[in-house]
Amino acid sequence: MVVPRHNSRMTWLRFGRRLPSIGFGAFISYSGERDRALIAKLQNGIEKLAKRWYRPPVMKVFVDKTSIGAGPKLWGRIEGGLRQSTWLILMASPEAAQSWWVDREVSWWIQNRPLDNLIIVNTAGVLRWDREIGDFSSDSNAIPPSLRGKFADEPVWVSVPRSDHGPNVDAAVLSIAAAVRQMPVHELSSKAYIEHRRTLRWAGGALVGLSVLLVGALVATVVAVIQKGHADTQSRISLARQLAATSVTELSTNPRAAMLLAVSAYKIDPNPQTLAALMRVNTANPYLVRYLDAGGRIVQLVGSSDGTAIVAGLADGRVMRWHIGDPAPRTLLKLPDAVTSLAVSADASVVAAAGRTSVFLWRSGVPTANLPALHGDRISAVAVSPSGEFVAINSCCTSRTNGTVEVLDTSQKTPEAQFSYSSEDMNSGHLVATDHDLLSFGTGGRWERRQISDGTVIEAGSLGLGGHQMVSLPSGNGQFVAATLGSTTTQVWQMRGLNLPDGYRWDLEAQVPTRGTFTSVVLSSDGTTVAIANNGSIFVAPVVARDKEKTLSMSATEQSVEVSGAEKVTSGLLSFLGDNHHLVSATGNLVALWDLDQVDRLAHAATIGFSSTTCWACGPALVSVAPDSKRIAIFGETPAAVEPLPSAVDSPQLKTNVPGQAMWRKNGRLLIAATKPTRAATGIEENQLLIVPGTRDPVAAALAPDKSTAIVVGADGVIFVYDSDTGEIRETIPKPSLPADEASQVLYTDADVSSAADLVAIVSKPFSSSVIAGSVQIYDLAKHQVVGEIAGEDVVYARFAGPFLLIQRASGKLEVWDKRGSSLVRVIAGDESYFRAPVADEQGNLVVRRRDENTLDIFDLRTATLLGTLPAVRDSVLTGPAFSPDGRLLVNDVARLAGTNDLVVTREMDPNVWLAKACAAAGTDLSAEEWRVLTGIAPDGIPTCR
Repeated sequence: MVVPRHNSRMTWLRFGRRLPSIGFGAFISYSGERDRALIAKLQNGIEKLAKRWYRPPVMKVFVDKTSIGAGPKLWGRIEGGLRQSTWLILMASPEAAQSWWVDREVSWWIQNRPLDNLIIVNTAGVLRWDREIGDFSSDSNAIPPSLRGKFADEPVWVSVPRSDHGPNVDAAVLSIAAAVRQMPVHELSSKAYIEHRRTLRWAGGALVGLSVLLVGALVATVVAVIQKGHADTQSRISLARQLAATSVTELSTNPRAAMLLAVSAYKIDPNPQTLAALMRVNTANPYLVRYLDAGGRIVQLVGSSDGTAIVAGLADGRVMRWHIGDPAPRTLLKLPDAVTSLAVSADASVVAAAGRTSVFLWRSGVPTANLPALHGDRISAVAVSPSGEFVAINSCCTSRTNGTVEVLDTSQKTPEAQFSYSSEDMNSGHLVATDHDLLSFGTGGRWERRQISDGTVIEAGSLGLGGHQMVSLPSGNGQFVAATLGSTTTQVWQMRGLNLPDGYRWDLEAQVPTRGTFTSVVLSSDGTTVAIANNGSIFVAPVVARDKEKTLSMSATEQSVEVSGAEKVTSGLLSFLGDNHHLVSATGNLVALWDLDQVDRLAHAATIGFSSTTCWACGPALVSVAPDSKRIAIFGETPAAVEPLPSAVDSPQLKTNVPGQAMWRKNGRLLIAATKPTRAATGIEENQLLIVPGTRDPVAAALAPDKSTAIVVGADGVIFVYDSDTGEIRETIPKPSLPADEASQVLYTDADVSSAADLVAIVSKPFSSSVIAGSVQIYDLAKHQVVGEIAGEDVVYARFAGPFLLIQRASGKLEVWDKRGSSLVRVIAGDESYFRAPVADEQGNLVVRRRDENTLDIFDLRTATLLGTLPAVRDSVLTGPAFSPDGRLLVNDVARLAGTNDLVVTREMDPNVWLAKACAAAGTDLSAEEWRVLTGIAPDGIPTCR
């Protein structure tokens, strides 16, 4: 509908119609704040040079802090600015060369705009052209990676060095503006001079000047409104980057804060950088399960021996209990003063808590009872038997020199036994109760064991402890105690045996790879494991015989485990929870729960029923995930195959001695392409096997999308097309043609079939044991011809990944090409430690690269961003990863030490899952004060877990 001219003004006044976008003449790409003064002058000069000052800009310049409107898709806004711009001005500096955002902006420009419309302004660093290589020199540290190798000839750039007094950019502005406007420099300069003179003449007319000022004010108002939206969006981008960076720095000292900051960063701006932070916080401290907030300062902490509950005593007298899995604690009781001693039964159904002068007893389903000390004015320790039948109270001292112990029946609150110590050393000691006896352990190492029934001494002794040793509580079974002077050796004494002499030296020990001032030393309930808190870590080590010839149920060859991210554990607030693989620690208001069997918080891990390899020098097992993401096939050196994933317990199991390439039919049945077995195949039906001619196993295989056709690449480079239902060969395609003198001297070492089964990439190398790499050809199955060949003789692996073809060089560099190998998209740096084949998802989003130390690096393929590193699983030797067909799962088979079955680890690669995992582990959001301390800003308006 056409609006009449006479209504235009009214429409404007009534509805505040916004001016349409006029696009951008140039987009300025930069990094850091040091070039802000220069950018401001460039922007002002380009927009206003040689124009009448009261008119709108001749052209607009896009600068990220002023030109991005608010919206949910921040990269989309930046990309919109690039699309509307005719020229890209790159502020080249070392900061820009290292900036992920600058590299992405330049990479977009290279792919979508002519290079002739890119202007380089060198403000800092080295920028030099090497004519011998036809590219920027290797020491040029001011150019982003995506711009290397892109210029056919030496480009012209403008140098404007930074200055403390402000950059002099008049000549640069004139040169750049002339290029952008496509005008001769002398003509633009002349026009600028004329406009300058005209402005001076007009300045003499007051009436004209006031009118122009009014117009300028109106224009400025409109521009200010637009720029405010741009500034808000840019502020969000900057805030997300700041939170992500802060998250990474807090990982080792404050994991909870790191998780919460990463969550907020990703919710503000979901980009590869914030996604990387989110992944790292879920994997960097792998043994951390979650935090529990007690709502007050914790002074006592106990984990139940059955591993089901955690009980904490607070400085304000409250006693809190968590059942494992509960999001919030239950307040059991409240003492009139701080909790000084705490004890629980095996299942935490009975809890005794002591203050300075009284003891409170809580039993499930029974009102809380106050058990005041009858023979003293100070309570030093309490103990509860594993069954919860008895509670023991150590009290001291009124007129007596030595303290008194009372043993009460918890159901009747009646005395069971009562006795006094034989030495003052026992007055402030600890108590450990079994259902039959009671161990009293004094501060100087003196100990007594008595019968609960009547207080009769069973055995007693004195350990050879030094005055400066840190001593643990006795183990839960009352048989062992540990002590350390801060060295790497922790001594462990036995306290059971009638013939133990006073002052005897320890006969057990544990080795930890650290020394210093420890805040806590604790023994597992059975005394077989020691945990020590030191400098933000917890070290867990087995207890072994001092003569190294016998152990207590653990092998002397086991190494200690470092539990990182434990912050600074409050003195004495470290406890085993159930077995020797679970611990709890406390710092301030927070309890941290640790699981040494946990791979990381994203991982579901389970042991399978066989070992995939007996050859540690061989490659890892090949893994293939079924379309339903519930079953896997594993082909190792044994060889063997197994399905399903351990979580799918109702699926059938399959083991076979047939090696080969795995595929999955439409009905979910496993199909194996292999050479004819030389021995009888076991565990596999005939219609599950495609027989491949030749004597060596095939190097690649895939089913077409319709699942009725199978493409198999033999070890000799020949391509076979099968009917996947009948197993018959429909077509044999000869290996790619080579010169006659070379054809017989080539090995076909690697190949891959695209997910659409239309292309095959084949790597061939000279027949020489000293050569590990060769060249790659891309074969079009429909055209029956080679349609691409990538230069170089150092290709080790070729893998299809969605719209890309990944080429791994012998140097470890991973090149990302288009599927037909006609253009190089980007390069992911690497080194020789990446000597295994890359594994990518079928969508072309992620790639996993294995290092020789068995770690897995995960990269975003579309930006080359390293999202995170999955550490090697403890005791692992080889790791074979694979993605599910939909890309939502990363599954890897972990081959472990000889004689140990494989571990299958599954992780969901969904950022929403990562958000949920981080929020669940963190427990509660950061307080406003924590936000200000960590970031310097208030949390108002920032999205959080809640």
